[in-house]
Amino acid sequence: MVLMSTSCNGFECNVPTITTMRQISVRIKRSDTHNLNYRCLLSCMPVATITGCNAEPTLPVEFEFVLNMCITKTPTQKHVGAEVKGYITTVILSAMCEGYADASIEIHDWAVPAYRANEKHPFTMMLREMMNGHAICKAGGCAESGLFAETLSIQTLILGPGGKSGHRVNK
Repeated sequence: MVLMSTSCNGFECNVPTITTMRQISVRIKRSDTHNLNYRCLLSCMPVATITGCNAEPTLPVEFEFVLNMCITKTPTQKHVGAEVKGYITTVILSAMCEGYADASIEIHDWAVPAYRANEKHPFTMMLREMMNGHAICKAGGCAESGLFAETLSIQTLILGPGGKSGHRVNK
Protein backbone atom coordinates (compact mmCIF):
# COMPACT_ATOMS: atom_id res chain seq x y z
CA MET A 1 0.00 0.00 0.00
CA VAL A 2 1.50 3.32 -1.05
CA LEU A 3 0.34 6.77 -0.08
CA MET A 4 1.66 9.97 -1.55
CA SER A 5 1.25 13.45 -0.18
CA THR A 6 -0.44 15.97 -2.42
CA SER A 7 0.36 19.11 -0.47
CA CYS A 8 2.37 20.50 2.40
CA ASN A 9 -0.50 21.70 4.54
CA GLY A 10 0.67 23.85 7.41
CA PHE A 11 4.35 23.03 7.12
CA GLU A 12 5.75 26.42 6.12
CA CYS A 13 6.51 25.71 2.48
CA ASN A 14 4.55 28.50 0.85
CA VAL A 15 7.61 29.95 -0.90
CA PRO A 16 8.86 27.41 -3.47
CA THR A 17 12.22 29.16 -3.92
CA ILE A 18 13.37 28.36 -0.39
CA THR A 19 11.98 24.87 0.04
CA THR A 20 13.10 21.41 -0.93
CA MET A 21 11.45 18.01 -0.74
CA ARG A 22 12.37 15.12 1.51
CA GLN A 23 10.87 11.66 1.32
CA ILE A 24 9.60 9.88 4.41
CA SER A 25 8.91 6.15 4.25
CA VAL A 26 6.70 4.91 7.05
CA ARG A 27 6.10 1.26 7.92
CA ILE A 28 3.48 0.46 10.53
CA LYS A 29 2.68 -3.00 11.88
CA ARG A 30 -0.50 -3.74 13.77
CA SER A 31 -0.21 -5.82 16.93
CA ASP A 32 -3.47 -7.69 16.39
CA THR A 33 -5.47 -9.07 13.47
CA HIS A 34 -8.44 -6.76 13.94
CA ASN A 35 -9.50 -5.40 10.56
CA LEU A 36 -9.49 -1.62 10.43
CA ASN A 37 -10.96 0.48 7.67
CA TYR A 38 -8.05 2.40 6.15
CA ARG A 39 -10.28 5.44 5.66
CA CYS A 40 -10.53 5.77 9.44
CA LEU A 41 -6.76 5.87 9.74
CA LEU A 42 -6.33 8.32 6.88
CA SER A 43 -8.99 10.66 8.21
CA CYS A 44 -6.42 11.85 10.78
CA MET A 45 -3.70 12.33 8.15
CA PRO A 46 -4.39 15.37 5.95
CA VAL A 47 -0.87 15.33 4.47
CA ALA A 48 -1.39 11.96 2.79
CA THR A 49 -3.86 10.58 0.31
CA ILE A 50 -4.36 6.99 -0.72
CA THR A 51 -3.67 6.02 -4.32
CA GLY A 52 -4.65 2.90 -6.24
CA CYS A 53 -6.14 1.10 -3.25
CA ASN A 54 -9.82 2.00 -3.42
CA ALA A 55 -10.77 -1.65 -3.81
CA GLU A 56 -9.03 -2.63 -0.59
CA PRO A 57 -11.50 -2.31 2.31
CA THR A 58 -9.13 -2.83 5.23
CA LEU A 59 -5.52 -2.27 6.15
CA PRO A 60 -3.29 -5.34 6.28
CA VAL A 61 -1.44 -6.30 9.43
CA GLU A 62 1.61 -4.49 8.09
CA PHE A 63 1.67 -1.69 5.54
CA GLU A 64 3.96 1.01 4.24
CA PHE A 65 3.40 4.43 2.75
CA VAL A 66 5.44 7.39 1.58
CA LEU A 67 5.12 11.07 2.43
CA ASN A 68 6.86 13.94 0.71
CA MET A 69 7.73 16.65 3.19
CA CYS A 70 8.81 20.22 2.59
CA ILE A 71 11.67 21.78 4.52
CA THR A 72 13.76 24.86 3.87
CA LYS A 73 17.08 24.48 2.08
CA THR A 74 18.88 26.42 4.80
CA PRO A 75 17.00 25.38 7.91
CA THR A 76 17.74 25.95 11.54
CA GLN A 77 17.43 22.97 13.83
CA LYS A 78 14.36 24.49 15.46
CA HIS A 79 12.62 25.16 12.15
CA VAL A 80 13.23 21.67 10.78
CA GLY A 81 12.31 20.14 14.11
CA ALA A 82 8.91 21.80 14.05
CA GLU A 83 8.19 20.57 10.52
CA VAL A 84 9.34 17.00 11.07
CA LYS A 85 7.55 16.81 14.42
CA GLY A 86 4.32 17.71 12.67
CA TYR A 87 4.61 14.85 10.22
CA ILE A 88 5.78 12.27 12.72
CA THR A 89 3.17 13.28 15.29
CA THR A 90 0.43 12.99 12.69
CA VAL A 91 1.52 9.51 11.69
CA ILE A 92 2.12 8.18 15.18
CA LEU A 93 -0.99 9.60 16.80
CA SER A 94 -3.12 8.38 13.89
CA ALA A 95 -1.68 4.91 14.34
CA MET A 96 -2.28 5.03 18.08
CA CYS A 97 -5.90 6.04 17.58
CA GLU A 98 -6.48 3.06 15.31
CA GLY A 99 -4.75 0.47 17.48
CA TYR A 100 -1.40 0.05 15.78
CA ALA A 101 1.44 -0.88 18.12
CA ASP A 102 4.71 -0.68 16.17
CA ALA A 103 5.98 1.82 13.64
CA SER A 104 9.21 2.42 11.78
CA ILE A 105 9.87 5.81 10.21
CA GLU A 106 12.72 6.42 7.81
CA ILE A 107 13.62 9.79 6.33
CA HIS A 108 15.72 9.51 3.18
CA ASP A 109 18.08 12.05 1.61
CA TRP A 110 18.39 13.91 4.88
CA ALA A 111 21.12 16.33 5.84
CA VAL A 112 21.51 19.28 8.21
CA PRO A 113 24.88 20.97 7.63
CA ALA A 114 27.06 21.36 10.70
CA TYR A 115 27.48 25.11 10.31
CA ARG A 116 23.70 25.50 10.54
CA ALA A 117 23.46 23.59 13.78
CA ASN A 118 21.70 25.22 16.68
CA GLU A 119 23.68 24.10 19.70
CA LYS A 120 21.02 25.28 22.11
CA HIS A 121 18.25 23.23 20.51
CA PRO A 122 19.86 20.22 18.81
CA PHE A 123 17.51 18.37 16.51
CA THR A 124 18.16 15.09 18.29
CA MET A 125 16.88 16.45 21.58
CA MET A 126 13.81 17.91 19.91
CA LEU A 127 12.91 14.53 18.48
CA ARG A 128 13.49 12.79 21.79
CA GLU A 129 11.38 15.34 23.65
CA MET A 130 8.60 14.99 21.10
CA MET A 131 8.62 11.22 21.37
CA ASN A 132 8.60 11.28 25.15
CA GLY A 133 5.51 13.44 24.98
CA HIS A 134 3.60 10.99 22.81
CA ALA A 135 4.02 7.66 24.61
CA ILE A 136 6.79 6.53 22.29
CA CYS A 137 9.50 4.80 24.23
CA LYS A 138 12.37 4.17 21.82
CA ALA A 139 14.19 6.29 19.25
CA GLY A 140 17.14 5.14 17.19
CA GLY A 141 19.38 6.50 14.48
CA CYS A 142 19.98 9.80 16.25
CA ALA A 143 23.50 11.15 16.02
CA GLU A 144 24.92 12.21 19.36
CA SER A 145 25.88 15.58 17.91
CA GLY A 146 22.26 16.32 17.10
CA LEU A 147 22.94 16.21 13.36
CA PHE A 148 21.87 13.72 10.73
CA ALA A 149 23.34 12.78 7.38
CA GLU A 150 21.79 10.98 4.42
CA THR A 151 19.27 8.77 6.23
CA LEU A 152 17.53 9.15 9.57
CA SER A 153 15.80 6.08 10.97
CA ILE A 154 13.43 6.35 13.90
CA GLN A 155 12.26 3.12 15.49
CA THR A 156 9.20 3.67 17.62
CA LEU A 157 7.13 1.59 19.98
CA ILE A 158 3.66 2.76 20.90
CA LEU A 159 2.56 1.68 24.36
CA GLY A 160 -0.86 0.31 25.20
CA PRO A 161 -3.16 1.57 27.99
CA GLY A 162 -1.28 -0.45 30.62
CA GLY A 163 2.13 0.74 29.48
CA LYS A 164 2.86 -2.55 27.71
CA SER A 165 3.55 -2.99 24.03
CA GLY A 166 1.37 -5.21 21.91
CA HIS A 167 -1.89 -4.01 23.44
CA ARG A 168 -4.56 -2.22 21.49
CA VAL A 169 -4.62 1.51 22.18
CA ASN A 170 -8.12 2.59 23.10
CA LYS A 171 -9.59 5.77 21.68
